[in-house]
Amino acid sequence: MLDSAYLVLLALIVFIEIFREKSSKFDFLTLFNIYFALMYPLPAFLLAFDFANAASSLGAGISLYTNKLQTVLAIFVGYFLVVIGFYSKSAIAWGQKMSLKTRHNNSVLIYAVALLLFSSISIYVYGLQYGSFINALSQASLIRARAVEGGALVFFKHFTLFAMPASYLLASVVFFQKDKKINPLLILLIFIFSVIVAVIAITLTGGRGYLINYFLCFYLVYILKNRKVSWTFNIVFGIFAVFFLFYGKVFFFSLTALPQGFDAVVNTFVKTIESDSGSDFNFYQFMYNFQFPVHSLEVALHRDYELRWFVDILYAFASLIPQRLLGVVPPETIMYYNTQYIIGNNDFSIPTGFLAFGVYSLWWPGLFIVTFTYGWIGRYLQTMLIKYINQIFWMPFIYTTIAQIWMDFLSSDPETFIQGYFAFLTGIGLLFILYSKISVAQQKA
Repeated sequence: MLDSAYLVLLALIVFIEIFREKSSKFDFLTLFNIYFALMYPLPAFLLAFDFANAASSLGAGISLYTNKLQTVLAIFVGYFLVVIGFYSKSAIAWGQKMSLKTRHNNSVLIYAVALLLFSSISIYVYGLQYGSFINALSQASLIRARAVEGGALVFFKHFTLFAMPASYLLASVVFFQKDKKINPLLILLIFIFSVIVAVIAITLTGGRGYLINYFLCFYLVYILKNRKVSWTFNIVFGIFAVFFLFYGKVFFFSLTALPQGFDAVVNTFVKTIESDSGSDFNFYQFMYNFQFPVHSLEVALHRDYELRWFVDILYAFASLIPQRLLGVVPPETIMYYNTQYIIGNNDFSIPTGFLAFGVYSLWWPGLFIVTFTYGWIGRYLQTMLIKYINQIFWMPFIYTTIAQIWMDFLSSDPETFIQGYFAFLTGIGLLFILYSKISVAQQKA
């Protein structure tokens, strides 16, 4: 009977999203509602109901999900604590107090180009340890799966994704800056080049989600500025996202044939699909991409281990530092142990998701702290930034990017989050430091 509880939660999420007041066509909580539904109640329902042997399709041989009451309660409590945190009066009040003034706006273009150049150089340097940039690109899926060892230059991989915030800033100049000091055609060409570099950088990571989120950001900015939704684009982009999630791994694997030419890549892609009897598209195989947070939560709630006391936040930052500089091997993070608990080895890594991260850290109080704080931070950031959507030309892209970053933490853990968004957090952080002044507005007597 617990499986029906997930349907109730899905219905409540839809009801809340339809009838609540929003500051724009979409906001932080809109993205959270969609992503949370895909990550927790929907796969949990499929696993619990086990229609058409869904548990086997979603579990990939994992038989952990037991449909226990604690798991249901954790998902319900986690969701509503995020909502409570999001509507916290203190989050809204502090967001309203924060004042943001821009400076040196005409230099933002220079900053964007600098990020783009740094990304391009990092791509080149990163490729050197694999013999060439083409070799690194062709081995992206193997590197991600840890089948190919990295060298001393692997640290530069963190910098390759600077092309993504760079292209967002260049798009802001192209579409929203009114007083351009440089030839608009030249800026447009630089922007197109930045998109190419960003796609290359994303391909080097072998991550499907990056590419989907990258192009989704442009559409979300369109909605934000024009206050309208294109259902035609929704359908087209939705189909692209679904098929890329399903066939993305095959695509990245087919790049192993890149040194033999483009035709070899196409042939490898086609042959891999034809030889894989399980490659035919179906809903359960699609949902496989979203089911690990439920397994992680199940393990966190029902396995014996020592509480982590949020130490993984510190370990996440330490993981950015090359081991050669530390001189010691850093401690394993919770993602390492979570993967061990679920599949019994570390052939690949499984992020915990924010609910399991809270439980691993401090049991149920940890879940309460993580979810409420997560919702509070989201509303604080939204309230602070939304005021400047039409005042600061680069704010629409930065607002949307920050919303996506905040959203993505719910399927992550500190290590995955910090490493995955290092370029974004650093690039956006420097943007605010160099080109804006943030202060707390004084209360009027």
